[in-house]
Amino acid sequence: MSIYHMFNIKIAEKLGMVEAVLLDNIERTINKHSANGENFHKGKYWIYDSSKSFAEIFTYLSRQQISRALKRLVDDGWLIKDNFNTDKFDRTSWYALSDKFISEFKDWGLK
Repeated sequence: MSIYHMFNIKIAEKLGMVEAVLLDNIERTINKHSANGENFHKGKYWIYDSSKSFAEIFTYLSRQQISRALKRLVDDGWLIKDNFNTDKFDRTSWYALSDKFISEFKDWGLK
Protein backbone atom coordinates (compact mmCIF):
# COMPACT_ATOMS: atom_id res chain seq x y z
CA MET A 1 0.00 0.00 0.00
CA SER A 2 1.29 3.44 -0.89
CA ILE A 3 0.70 6.52 1.23
CA TYR A 4 1.03 9.94 -0.37
CA HIS A 5 1.72 13.01 1.70
CA MET A 6 0.61 16.19 0.03
CA PHE A 7 1.68 19.68 0.93
CA ASN A 8 1.16 23.19 -0.31
CA ILE A 9 3.94 24.10 -2.75
CA LYS A 10 3.61 27.84 -2.06
CA ILE A 11 4.18 27.19 1.64
CA ALA A 12 7.17 25.00 0.78
CA GLU A 13 8.62 27.81 -1.35
CA LYS A 14 8.19 30.30 1.50
CA LEU A 15 9.06 28.16 4.55
CA GLY A 16 10.77 25.00 3.26
CA MET A 17 9.70 21.54 2.17
CA VAL A 18 9.99 19.84 5.56
CA GLU A 19 8.05 22.68 7.17
CA ALA A 20 5.32 22.43 4.51
CA VAL A 21 5.00 18.67 5.01
CA LEU A 22 4.70 19.07 8.78
CA LEU A 23 2.27 21.98 8.52
CA ASP A 24 0.04 20.01 6.17
CA ASN A 25 -0.10 17.10 8.61
CA ILE A 26 -0.69 19.40 11.57
CA GLU A 27 -3.41 21.33 9.74
CA ARG A 28 -5.21 18.14 8.67
CA THR A 29 -5.06 16.66 12.17
CA ILE A 30 -6.25 19.90 13.75
CA ASN A 31 -9.19 19.95 11.32
CA LYS A 32 -10.12 16.43 12.51
CA HIS A 33 -9.87 17.50 16.14
CA SER A 34 -12.00 20.55 15.39
CA ALA A 35 -14.67 18.44 13.67
CA ASN A 36 -14.72 16.09 16.68
CA GLY A 37 -14.51 18.86 19.30
CA GLU A 38 -11.25 17.43 20.68
CA ASN A 39 -8.06 19.00 22.03
CA PHE A 40 -9.45 22.51 22.42
CA HIS A 41 -7.38 24.71 24.73
CA LYS A 42 -6.82 28.46 24.96
CA GLY A 43 -9.22 29.14 22.11
CA LYS A 44 -7.49 26.83 19.60
CA TYR A 45 -7.46 23.21 18.49
CA TRP A 46 -4.17 21.41 19.05
CA ILE A 47 -2.22 18.39 17.87
CA TYR A 48 0.18 16.60 20.20
CA ASP A 49 3.13 14.69 18.85
CA SER A 50 6.83 14.19 19.25
CA SER A 51 9.53 14.38 16.61
CA LYS A 52 9.82 10.60 17.03
CA SER A 53 6.12 10.17 16.17
CA PHE A 54 6.43 12.45 13.16
CA ALA A 55 9.49 10.47 12.01
CA GLU A 56 7.42 7.28 12.12
CA ILE A 57 4.85 8.92 9.84
CA PHE A 58 7.36 10.60 7.54
CA THR A 59 9.95 7.88 7.13
CA TYR A 60 11.76 9.91 4.48
CA LEU A 61 12.61 12.61 7.06
CA SER A 62 15.04 12.22 9.93
CA ARG A 63 14.08 12.99 13.48
CA GLN A 64 16.64 15.80 13.46
CA GLN A 65 15.13 17.35 10.32
CA ILE A 66 11.72 17.25 11.95
CA SER A 67 12.94 18.69 15.25
CA ARG A 68 14.75 21.55 13.50
CA ALA A 69 11.73 22.32 11.30
CA LEU A 70 9.33 22.33 14.26
CA LYS A 71 11.66 24.62 16.21
CA ARG A 72 11.89 27.02 13.23
CA LEU A 73 8.12 27.03 12.82
CA VAL A 74 7.63 27.87 16.49
CA ASP A 75 10.50 30.39 16.65
CA ASP A 76 9.27 32.17 13.50
CA GLY A 77 5.69 32.33 14.81
CA TRP A 78 3.97 29.94 12.39
CA LEU A 79 3.12 27.43 15.15
CA ILE A 80 2.33 27.79 18.83
CA LYS A 81 3.80 25.22 21.20
CA ASP A 82 2.42 24.35 24.64
CA ASN A 83 1.89 21.42 27.00
CA PHE A 84 -1.55 20.24 28.11
CA ASN A 85 -0.50 16.78 29.31
CA THR A 86 -2.12 15.58 32.52
CA ASP A 87 1.04 13.74 33.58
CA LYS A 88 3.59 16.35 34.65
CA PHE A 89 6.41 14.06 33.47
CA ASP A 90 4.94 13.73 29.96
CA ARG A 91 6.87 16.20 27.81
CA THR A 92 4.99 15.52 24.57
CA SER A 93 4.63 18.83 22.74
CA TRP A 94 1.30 20.25 21.64
CA TYR A 95 1.11 22.45 18.52
CA ALA A 96 -1.53 24.83 17.17
CA LEU A 97 -1.55 26.93 14.04
CA SER A 98 -0.75 30.52 14.94
CA ASP A 99 -2.87 33.50 13.96
CA LYS A 100 0.10 34.58 11.81
CA PHE A 101 -0.04 31.28 9.91
CA ILE A 102 -3.81 31.45 9.46
CA SER A 103 -3.79 35.06 8.25
CA GLU A 104 -0.81 34.52 5.92
CA PHE A 105 -1.97 31.27 4.34
CA LYS A 106 -5.75 31.24 4.66
CA ASP A 107 -6.22 32.05 0.98
CA TRP A 108 -3.66 29.45 -0.14
CA GLY A 109 -6.01 26.49 -0.14
CA LEU A 110 -5.98 25.78 3.60
CA LYS A 111 -9.19 25.02 5.41
